[in-house]
Amino acid sequence: MTIDPSTVPGQQSNVDPTTNPPANVANPGLNVSQGTSTIEELQQQLASERAKNAKFEDEAFKAREKERKRKEQELADKADLELKLKEQGEFKTLADNLAAEKEGLQQEIAARDAEIAKRDHEALCLKVATAHGLSSELAARLTGQTEDELNADAALLKKSIDGQAQQALSKQLGNLPGPPQKEATSAQRQEQMIKKIGVNYSKF
Repeated sequence: MTIDPSTVPGQQSNVDPTTNPPANVANPGLNVSQGTSTIEELQQQLASERAKNAKFEDEAFKAREKERKRKEQELADKADLELKLKEQGEFKTLADNLAAEKEGLQQEIAARDAEIAKRDHEALCLKVATAHGLSSELAARLTGQTEDELNADAALLKKSIDGQAQQALSKQLGNLPGPPQKEATSAQRQEQMIKKIGVNYSKF
C-alpha cells in the first residue's frame, strides 16, 4: 500500500508543485469572470432566440387566424351569393308567372270590352234604325261610330229605299189593267165617227 506523504501529518511531500500542482489548486490560466460572462451571453442569446421564436409563433398564429377568417368569410360570401342567386331565380320565375297572368287578364279584359262595345253599337244601330222606320235587318247595314253618324247613314238608306220602293210601285201600277170601259151608245159612236172623218151626216 502506498501512502501519500502529503496526507501524513508532519511529513512533507516530495512532489514538485511547479510540475505537478495539487488537484485542488485552481488553474491560473482560467479566468473566472470570463467564464461567467460567457454563460450570461449564452443565456441572453437563448432568451433572445426564445423571444424570436415566441414572436414568430405569435405572427404565425395571427397569420393562420387571418387566413382562417378569410376562408370563413369567403365561404360565407359564397353561400350568400348562392342564396341570392337562388332567390333571384325564384323571383324571376315568380315575376314571369305574374307577367303571364297579367297578360292573360289584359287579353280577357280587352276581349270583354270589345264584346261590350259591339253589343252597345248593335243596340245603338237598332235604336237609330227604328227611329227612321227601318227594319232590324237593315240596322246591321248602318255604318258609323257615333249616333250622329248612324242617323246620317240611316237617313240616306231610308231615302234610297223609299225611292226604290216608289219606282217599284209605279212600275207595278203601270202594268195593272185599267177599269173596264162601258159599251158606247149610238150617239157616242156617231160622235167618234165625226171626229175621225170630220163629216156630220145628221145634217143631211
